[in-house]
Amino acid sequence: MTDDQLSELASNPESMAQLIEGMDNYTESQQLINDGVSIIALQPTLSYQTLPSSIEKQNEQGIATLLISSPQNEIIFAYWHHSIVDEPDDYFELCNTEHEWSQKVYLAQPSVLDDGYQSIRFTGWPSEVETVTLKRVNKGNEYHPEQPPIIIYQDIAIKELV
Repeated sequence: MTDDQLSELASNPESMAQLIEGMDNYTESQQLINDGVSIIALQPTLSYQTLPSSIEKQNEQGIATLLISSPQNEIIFAYWHHSIVDEPDDYFELCNTEHEWSQKVYLAQPSVLDDGYQSIRFTGWPSEVETVTLKRVNKGNEYHPEQPPIIIYQDIAIKELV
């Protein structure tokens, strides 16, 4: 989260935050309480020095923080970002037509690493999804028309990609 986004969230939470019903009891000890049970509890071994700077800034501004462990099943691959060809609305899509499920990762979402690669990550598919198709979609721009999707894998067992 950028400093501008953090300031916007702090001054106008409705613009970016998701309201969670039933958690309006934010105590003086800065813990969310729901019927007497703590909703968010940071492990004692986790100090603010080890938190990413954006989370630390959120804490300083009184914005509740929730740390979530990475899912067990995920597909991650590196994609070399081409600054002239790739557009923010281009994406990779992992889909299963049988269960009408799909997930898109837009090229505007992941950050470009120092070596020019982007980390593309898929997670959270339903347990009944066994085969997937992975494709790269180029939406085009004012200089280049939209291209047909590039099928990288078609009807491949998802366990082969994990």
